[in-house]
Amino acid sequence: MAETQCEELAARGHDVTLWAAAPVETPAEIHVSGYVKRLYPARSVSKRLGFAGTYAPGLTRDLIAHRPEVLHVHLARDLVTLRGAAAAHRASLPFVVQPHGMIDRSSNLLAAPIDAVWTRPVLAAAHSTFCLTEQEERDIAEINPHARVARIRNGLSLNRDTAGFDDKENRVVFLARLHQRKRPQKFVEMALQVGRVCPDVKFALAGPDEGELDAVSALVERSGLADRFEIIGAVPPEETDTFLAKSRVYVLPSVGEVFPMTLIESFRVGTPSVVTNSLGIADDCIQYGAAEVTDGSASSMADAVIRILTDKQHAQALVRNALSYLSKELNIVDVAQQLEHSYVAAIQREDRR
Repeated sequence: MAETQCEELAARGHDVTLWAAAPVETPAEIHVSGYVKRLYPARSVSKRLGFAGTYAPGLTRDLIAHRPEVLHVHLARDLVTLRGAAAAHRASLPFVVQPHGMIDRSSNLLAAPIDAVWTRPVLAAAHSTFCLTEQEERDIAEINPHARVARIRNGLSLNRDTAGFDDKENRVVFLARLHQRKRPQKFVEMALQVGRVCPDVKFALAGPDEGELDAVSALVERSGLADRFEIIGAVPPEETDTFLAKSRVYVLPSVGEVFPMTLIESFRVGTPSVVTNSLGIADDCIQYGAAEVTDGSASSMADAVIRILTDKQHAQALVRNALSYLSKELNIVDVAQQLEHSYVAAIQREDRR
């Protein structure tokens, strides 16, 4: 999402720089799509902490040294974005935050101390906290009722061609972190049911391991269909569109997600999708007929996938409806206009302090 926003804001004439932790060995500066990426090597305090333990030596110092007019932090409970936002506040830089549902009510034992030390003060200092759904607004209010919440929609550039049903590989894919919340094991369970009905279809799981790889691998090995599975690890961001576009069905078994960007990317490239009814945009998907919305059980997801694979007209209708949803609800031009107004307000508010 950050890259899409950067690209559109740059196209509207703004000088845009994206700071990010990345799998690079040394700091790198890359010029792409009209803006600059400044990448710093991602390090981890402990693999057991997942992305929460990620930090990027030198990134915050470089960010503050450049003193941007306004900073837009795509916030999570990690040591990159929280530190960056806190440093911006100390340096009197105007900033806004957008948690994408990552700052939610959590039973994780580390969440409470992190929120007390980092999250709560950052939310208080941010000029706006952009939320995608009512549930996210409630979660933010529980952590800090004084946060200045503003509703925003995610957006995408829509000027992309989509591959036809017959041009896609006969493959069903999972693209997400291999994390318990994403339920990759449920994807495997679903795939086994599909595989018995559709003997020619193959399955692929893509995404970095965050605790579920061993269990997923063992489940695949015991399935009797291991030769039809591929576990391929993380897909570089610049390759996700191609990965999804070549696939016949995208399945996201995760529960409780506010606004899964891989689903929106799947919509954009014309790949029919299967999701669960717990997603923040499940009602939108039902209203537009943009995706197969299931109860999240392996059997219900399998039924949805089988229908897509065996009913070409239905698959094509899902694609048309998903593109209509994107055009009417998630156009990046509308999002960029809202961001411009918010940035100006943040700068003016900081100037009055």
